[in-house]
Amino acid sequence: MRPKRVLLIAYAAAILASAAPVLLALQLAQHMALKEASNDALALATRGLKRNEQITDQVYQAIAEMEAGRFSDPCAPEAQAQMRKTVMRQSRLQAVEYVEGNRMRCSSMGVHEGGGMDLGPADFISSAGLAVRTERLLPVDEHSRYRISSSLQSGYTVVVHTDNALDVVDSQANEGAGLISSSRLSPISQAGVWRPDWARRLGHAQSLAFVDGDYLVGLQRSQRYAYFTYAAVPATRLQAAWQKQAQLLIPVGASAGLLAAWVIYWLTQKQMGLPAQLRQALQKRRRRLDGRPRELFLVYQPIVDLRSGRWAGVEALMRWRKPDGEFVNPDLFIAVAERHGLIGQITACVIRTIEEEAAPLFRAQPGFFISINMASSDLQDEALAEQLGNAVQQLGIAPTGLRIEATERTFIDADSAKRGMARLRERGHLIAIDDFGTGYSSLSYLAQLDLDCLKIDKSFVSTIGTGAVTSEAVPHIIELAKSLKLRMVAEGVETEAQAQYLRERGVQYAQGWLFAKAMGMEELLAQLQARAAPA
Repeated sequence: MRPKRVLLIAYAAAILASAAPVLLALQLAQHMALKEASNDALALATRGLKRNEQITDQVYQAIAEMEAGRFSDPCAPEAQAQMRKTVMRQSRLQAVEYVEGNRMRCSSMGVHEGGGMDLGPADFISSAGLAVRTERLLPVDEHSRYRISSSLQSGYTVVVHTDNALDVVDSQANEGAGLISSSRLSPISQAGVWRPDWARRLGHAQSLAFVDGDYLVGLQRSQRYAYFTYAAVPATRLQAAWQKQAQLLIPVGASAGLLAAWVIYWLTQKQMGLPAQLRQALQKRRRRLDGRPRELFLVYQPIVDLRSGRWAGVEALMRWRKPDGEFVNPDLFIAVAERHGLIGQITACVIRTIEEEAAPLFRAQPGFFISINMASSDLQDEALAEQLGNAVQQLGIAPTGLRIEATERTFIDADSAKRGMARLRERGHLIAIDDFGTGYSSLSYLAQLDLDCLKIDKSFVSTIGTGAVTSEAVPHIIELAKSLKLRMVAEGVETEAQAQYLRERGVQYAQGWLFAKAMGMEELLAQLQARAAPA
């Protein structure tokens, strides 16, 4: 892909990355505002439900107390006295009465002369046998509305002020609240705004909150009585909640967006520059040295025989130090090399460096080996195979002295990899599969490949003794290697407990900071000499 096109795509991605968190913040603010406002509406409906359930409990209790008196005359002085006591004991009731037919004969306030007070017919009969009159005016108070519930069995009646049951909202502020019959889906008592279609929305649910035009509505069903409550508040509360959440979240989203845009821009500039810088470093490496430190150089990490503790070989690792002293992460520049067709040059540089500096090592340590990492394309590159052969001759060693490590991603194209490995093994090189368990390998074609060694990835070794789920993979990998008659090298060993675990299960080799970090050739020779010297 052309650099200009890459930059255009990167800039577009940066713009999207900066805008996306802000848009996400707006959506999140809207979601949180709706949740907050819905919770407020449901809280009001729940308060109304608790209030009405308390009133209903007291209505039934008051009627039960009057019926328990078994008064021969429901309006006798002693019955009226009981009515007054009952009203005083119940905090939510306004009066207790006796109703015969549709007329109130007497109450806790006394006997009503002239045949009693006409209440009119009941609005409905409840499932518990109460004749309920809703929203009624009484002569004693022509400005308030009352709910009157009469026992069909005894005629004893309880009067409740409607406002007493619905004072959870402010009807003057264009809010609404009410008690709705579950069977009739119509109000038993109601104050402020009410829309009949709200009742049908609840269905069989226990609670529900929704926006209907300019109102936010909460519904809460009673589990003990055949009714539910509602509360309706202006949707302006939702707007206020959104503004509050947006003030908190949008600055966070904007900061995250700017950071994401900057990271994309920085990575793009770095990625666009790295291929050219890597090509230049490779060219410098091929030319005669001018006395300055090499940008591309090798370090060697010892591979240790777990049984004897002897350093049996090393893995050669390429490092890149720019002229300004900055080190480039190997995972980064190796990936760049693979994407831009430079990985073969990297491998050639590794072989050439070993040829230049490893002769003293092999003279001092007969039978020692150096492992070289190869990509998929390297295995199929005849020129690299020839370069390996020349290095073997120049160093005066057996081909087993230069071993090949191929990562699992090399085996995406298993057939090509198999042919390349076969040619290298014909030349006498031993081959290991590197980072096993993190890529694409499967038992079905591992058995088909000409391999000599399996390297257990450090991500599995690090879980030994931790109880992590992935720790169970280690014994399975070991058994797999044994079944395929492969030698094993465990990577990333950092503790003696890990080494002992691997040693006890037959793993032959290991490498990691427990034994030694990667080092330059001079330090490697010095370390080997010190280890060989008598104590």
